[in-house]
Amino acid sequence: MTAEKRLQKDEWIQPIKKGFQFICCDCSLVHRIDFRINRKHIQFRITRDQKATSRRRRCCKKLYIAASFLMREKCIKLIKKLPPNIEVVSTWHRDDAKIDRRIRKGNLGSIVRKRIIRDYDQIKRSNLVVIFVGDYVTGGGRHTELGIAIGMNKKIALIGRYDHNPFERMPSIKLYNTISEFMEDLCC
Repeated sequence: MTAEKRLQKDEWIQPIKKGFQFICCDCSLVHRIDFRINRKHIQFRITRDQKATSRRRRCCKKLYIAASFLMREKCIKLIKKLPPNIEVVSTWHRDDAKIDRRIRKGNLGSIVRKRIIRDYDQIKRSNLVVIFVGDYVTGGGRHTELGIAIGMNKKIALIGRYDHNPFERMPSIKLYNTISEFMEDLCC
C-alpha cells in the first residue's frame, strides 16, 4: 500500500529505503533534484526547471513516419540515422509483412481496425509527421495520414517528389528531395 501526499513547493522529502517511486509524466518536463543530509537522513526536493524544460521541448521531436509498405526499408534507414533526442512514435513499419499482404487483399478486418486506431493515436502523439512520397504504384494510406496530420495542424515534412495528391503542395508543408536533406534541416 502506498501513501500519496501532495508536495509543497521546495519541500524536502525523506525517501524510504526500498521501493521509493518517483512518478513523472511523458511531456519532457525537466526536474531538478537537490539532496542534503539532515540529522543523518538523506533528503531531497524536486523542482521543475523551466529553462531546461523549454530547451528540451524545443529539441525533442516525436516523429510519425508514413510511407507505402513498399518504402518500409527507407523508413527504417531514416530511423537508424536519427539522433537520440528524436523519438519515432510510429510503429507500422515493424508490422508483420505477411499480415500486410493479407490486409491489402481485403482480409483481417479486425486487425485493420486496430491498426487504424493505433496509427491515429500515434499521429496525435507526434509533433512532426514525415511522409515518404513519390511512390505512384501503391495504395494511399499515407494520403490518409497526411489528411489526419493536416486536420490536427501537425508540422509536416515530405521526402521524395510530389505524388498526385494536391494537399502535398500546401504552403505549410516542406518538401525535401532526399533523406540527407531532411536530416540536415531536422538536426539544426
